[in-house]
This record gives sequence, C-alpha cells and structure tokens, in this order.
Amino acid sequence: MKERPKLPKGWKIRKINKIGNLFSGNSINAKIKEEKYMNIQGGIPYIATKDVGFDRSIDYENGVRIPESDLSKFRVATKNTILICAEGGSAGRKIGITNQDVCLVNKLFTLSVNIDVQPYYVFYYYQSERFQTEFKSNLTGLIGGVSKSKFKNIQIPIPPLPEQKQIVEILDKAFEAIDKAKANIERNIVNANELFQSKLNEIFSQKGEGWEETTLKKVCEITSKLVNPEESKYIDLIHVGGGNIEAETGKLINLKTAREEELKSGKFKFNSTMVLYNKIRPYLVKVTRPEFNGLCSADMYPLVPIKDEITRDFLYYLLISKNFTDYAISGSSRAGMPKVNRKHLFDYQFSIASLEKQKKLTKELELLRTEYMSITSFYNQKLASLEELKKSILEKAFSGELTS
Repeated sequence: MKERPKLPKGWKIRKINKIGNLFSGNSINAKIKEEKYMNIQGGIPYIATKDVGFDRSIDYENGVRIPESDLSKFRVATKNTILICAEGGSAGRKIGITNQDVCLVNKLFTLSVNIDVQPYYVFYYYQSERFQTEFKSNLTGLIGGVSKSKFKNIQIPIPPLPEQKQIVEILDKAFEAIDKAKANIERNIVNANELFQSKLNEIFSQKGEGWEETTLKKVCEITSKLVNPEESKYIDLIHVGGGNIEAETGKLINLKTAREEELKSGKFKFNSTMVLYNKIRPYLVKVTRPEFNGLCSADMYPLVPIKDEITRDFLYYLLISKNFTDYAISGSSRAGMPKVNRKHLFDYQFSIASLEKQKKLTKELELLRTEYMSITSFYNQKLASLEELKKSILEKAFSGELTS
C-alpha cells in the first residue's frame, strides 16, 4: 500500500465505522420478488448490485419496489447514503450515492455519514487510488469480497467540514469538465463504429447478379474435437479463452499456454485457417483470426471456412457485422449467461458473392478497419489520459493539495 503522505494541519485519520452508520441490506428470494415486489405502485426502489453502474449511476427504475407495509422488514438507506459493492467481480468498482430513499441488497455496503462529514467527500474518496488499493488488499474468498469487519477499519483522511465542502466543490467542477470531454470522445468512437458497421451492412445486404442467399451452415463448419489439454502434445500450446479476446477489435491479449493456465477441462484445437467465435455474451463481439495453432475454450466455435464457398476474412467480417450480432443476441436469451447455440449460429442467412468478389471486398474492409482501429486507438488513449487526470486530481484532493 502507498505510504500515506503527511496530513495537512487540522486533518485527522478516522476509520469508516467512526464517520457514520455502516450496514448492508437484505436479499429477496427471486420467487418472492417476482410475485410480490415486481412492478407495484408506490413504495421505494429495491437496489441490487446490478443496479449500480460502473459510471456511478443508480437505476431506480428497475421494476422492484418495496411497499410501505413491508419496509420494516428491510434496511432502508436515505438520501446521500454512499454505496459500494462488497463482493464479486465488481467489488469496490461499483460505487454510488443515493438521491432518494432505497432498500438495498446485502452485497452492498452502505454508509450514512455523521453531521461533521460531507457525504460526497467520502463518495469521491471511495474512487481514489488510495482507497481502491486498500480495499483490494482486503479481498478474500473464491468470489473476492471484503468482510464488514475489515471494511469498517479502512481509514479515511478527514479535513474540517468547511474544507471537505471546498474539496467537493472543486472535484464537482473538475469531474464535470472531464466527464463532458469523455462524453464527446465516446460519441466520436460510436460515430466511427457506426461508419464501419454501415459499410459492413452495405456489403452483406447486397442482392442481385453475382450474389446469392446462403446460410452459415453451407459455408463453414466445425471440425475440431475436444482434447485433453494436459496431454504432452497439447500442454504447451497457447490457449485462447473469451477473456483473451478484446471485445469488438478481436485483439488477442494476455495469452498463456495450457501448462501455464493449468488447464484440465476439454478444449478445442484450432489453427490459422479458422475463425474463433466466442458464443458467450454475443453482444461483446469477441471474434478473432488466429495466426498460430493452439487450443481454445469449449465456449468458442472454431469455424472452418468451406473451400470455394467463403474466405476466412469474409467470414470474419460477417461475424463482426451488426446484423449478425443482432441475430446472435436474439437467439441467446438465456437467463444469467447469454449463449449462442450451434443450430442458431448455422441457421444465419445472408448474401454471399463469388470468391473473387469476396477477396476484393475484403481488401476494402481491411483498409476501412485499419482506419477505424487507428481512430478508436487515438480516442481510447485520450480516454485513458482523462482517467489518469482524474486519479491525479483525487490524489491531490486527499493529500490536501487542492485547498492548501
């Protein structure tokens, strides 16, 4: 953990449980929620971890409300209560502050601060690298969580109330400007993606002479069989799982061998003639063209283009097109984990041209994709710079540099 800088005059270090009332909420049985608390009139919102966004937003209109007659059975958080996810993949990353009374799930820690603490001061502190580092150091268990007994002992530097308010005003103004800049950049990324997708749509929607209707089943196949990654002939092959494919770009990241990952369950063999399509959460668009032989997750489809029917590159661009993604999403309505089954995948209908035409169109798409990737890379670097600026401002805020 980073060593704490010397505190400015008048500042004190206080534990979280000493600056307010810390508690967690109640879980609702799924059946009871469906029958009793869904879409009722009146009452107050019931907030679960899924209703707290990574962007600090809170969804109060999720359809679950607790009527006044049942409020005594729940922990109620009032306006300006600070929330933080306590466990799972979003532990410490999902943070919010209420603007109305709510009931809360037990996986959220809530803090209602004392009169001498400004709630938004603590809300901003939760977002600081200093707090995040200390929070992560307390994570335990298989799913990763922080116990209430450990969380309550996390320390926060607390200046006098007037200085807290001054810090919040400065952060409000700075973050408003940064968020506005981020929104503009994100809009530019969306525009670039829409331009690229419009070209894909234009190509794969063509009809008439030289084009014919077909299905994926007629142009590609899955020939790979599951193999044991612990066998000597496979154990040193690179493994590609869903987490190794960057959404939308198809870039391969953090690759390791089967040995390094200590894989045990069956995996598919693949080679550089195939396109790998991740069937889990199709809205993420995780598709890639590997240039090496390896193993891939059983949650991946290693697709082999059928000779004289479709080129590998044409198949790749088809699979990352919005039309195909929309189709994949429509057939993956599985509770908890959306997944594209093989029949739905192969039933996809589209227009296809001759191999010669496919190669010509692919060259156009490669140029367009290169331009698109360059633009998005440039904007993503700007977004990363803005996030670093936020971290820097927060560090200065909680070291007393913004008000000194």
